[in-house]
Amino acid sequence: MSLRFEIFTVYLFRDRVVQHAINNIVEPIFEKTFYSTSYACRKNKGTHKGIYKVQSSMRKMKNKHHKYYFLKMDFKKYFKSIHSKLLKEKIAKKITDAKTLRLFFKFISENGVMIGNLLSQLCANIFGHIFDNFIKNKLRIQHYYRYMDDTVIFS
Repeated sequence: MSLRFEIFTVYLFRDRVVQHAINNIVEPIFEKTFYSTSYACRKNKGTHKGIYKVQSSMRKMKNKHHKYYFLKMDFKKYFKSIHSKLLKEKIAKKITDAKTLRLFFKFISENGVMIGNLLSQLCANIFGHIFDNFIKNKLRIQHYYRYMDDTVIFS
């Protein structure tokens, strides 16, 4: 039992090292494309800044309009619902090195993305950016905020 645990621990540690290496290279490439209204698992963002921006937007809407509306959404089973083929296509558009892609794609299953991995957070933001892009560019919604799979829209 002890030997199995040690082998399992070494394997997990090696996976984490590889994930950090991939993330250090890939994350800055995608970070440039993300909207400032996306707050989850990003440098200089986070829960508190997201809450502050949403509250600030609420105050501005209240001061400008007598009535305003909001839509709060949460994607059901977000990590499991990520369409892996579409995610891989989006990643492959930005990352052209075949070895990096092959290694990166080993951490993306056909059933979505596993929760808890470092690369899962990046993948969730890449996939969420597809929705952000639709909301911001196609629907032209100005007051939109996302924290991983939680979104708020004000009108």
